Amino acid sequence: MNAADPQAIAQWREALLWLANADGDISGALTLLASGQPDLAAFHVQQALSSPNSTIVALGQHEKATSEDLSP
Repeated sequence: MNAADPQAIAQWREALLWLANADGDISGALTLLASGQPDLAAFHVQQALSSPNSTIVALGQHEKATSEDLSP
């Protein structure tokens, strides 16, 4: 990947936004957990865990996977 490639720059910017979203979800989850709302905290943790997948997709590395794609 060429660092000056406009598409690559756009992909990295989108990837960084997804990681920032994950950080916000973790912060929110910690706040909700501290205030006695574990169900809402769990939702935000789940959201944070899906962000790295979206980051990889934003970078064009592979197709988006879902939790339904996981098998035991």
